[in-house]
Parts: sequence; structure tokens; C-alpha cells
Amino acid sequence: MQLIVTTAKIHLADDPAVLGRIGMKINDAYTVVFSILAKLSEALFVDTLRRYVAGLPEQQRGWLTGARDPIVGRSLGLMHGRIAHPWTIASLADEVGISRSALVERFTRYLSEPPMAYLTRWRLQLAARSLERTSRGVAEIAGDVGYESEAAFNRAFKREFGRPPGRYRSDHKVSPVTLPRNGRGQDESAASGTDMSRPSPAIRKKKRVPLGEEEAL
Repeated sequence: MQLIVTTAKIHLADDPAVLGRIGMKINDAYTVVFSILAKLSEALFVDTLRRYVAGLPEQQRGWLTGARDPIVGRSLGLMHGRIAHPWTIASLADEVGISRSALVERFTRYLSEPPMAYLTRWRLQLAARSLERTSRGVAEIAGDVGYESEAAFNRAFKREFGRPPGRYRSDHKVSPVTLPRNGRGQDESAASGTDMSRPSPAIRKKKRVPLGEEEAL
């Protein structure tokens, strides 16, 4: 018995509107797929991190084990979430429902420094990042990280980084690299011992040939 298969050709190119709709559907499908994959990757990362933190030994110290502790973790969440809030050890202790001395002892046990010292250091780290990556004013950055006085911010910043905010910004500013017209770097010119921005002597000595005499030459 012989099986005959007939193939029908569909000329989609004859209808651009159909092709356009198909392309839009494909793009929409890719967008949905990538969004799902991103969410799955995020969920897997969070779950892996949660399992890792849960498996850390009780005697281990550090930020992750501190975040696992209900009191220290709650304190970290409050300070990171409301960085510009005028926190004091009393207000933070009230928020987490523990005495001030107990909070300081518990926080220091895991992170090797008291809450207010940790908060100050974190604020200054955020300020340094803003100085490096933005052109915003020092006073504005100081206010964003919880300093009401620019002078107090300058003093704290200098204690942490050894220089005032303005100098820190200028020291961390990336200078643009200027290339010669021919697109080659200066290192290549220096290595060859020639000035790449000037024509060679042979080119400078070459005479101009008047139009009409080229064939004779």
C-alpha cells in the first residue's frame, strides 16, 4: 500500500498584515517567557539563600546569621528600609520590642558593632556611592542618608574615608580617554618611537601633481 502525502504551501508574504500580527504574537510570547524565567530565577535564588542561612551553625557570626535572628533581623530591616529616619537606640529598641541594653548586646554579638555604629557606617557607604555615581550636591546627599547638618555629615564622612566629600568625589571621578585622530592610542605611538598624529617625512615630501598630468606620469 502506498501513502501519498500532499504538502500545501502557504504564502504568508502575500499578506504583510498577517506577518505583522504573527511577529507581535511571537514578541509577546517571548516577553512572557522571559518574565516567567526571571521570576523563577529570583524565587530559586531566594529559596537557596534561605536554605543556606537556615543551615548556618548557631555559633557563626556575621550579617547573614544576624539577619536570621528575629530581633537583629528586624532591626536591620528597619534601618535599611528607613535610612533617613532619625533613629536612636531608644526608638529602635521600642520598634523591635526589647530593651536598649539587650538590643546593643544582641546586635553586637552578631555584627561586632552596636546598631548606631552600623547605621552610621551604612549611611556613609551610601553617600560615597552617590558621590561617585551622581552629580547631586553634598547637602542633598547628606539629607538623603539622614543628616540634617551638612557640617556634621562632612565631619563623619572625613572620619570614615579620610577626606571630605568634595575631595572624595574628585578623587573618584573617571577621566575620559582622548584618542588621536587616527584612532590609535598614545601607547602605540610611544612604543614605535613615532608621532602618530603627524604625517611621515615621505608623505610630507611628496609633490602635488597638477590635474591633467597624472597620465603622463
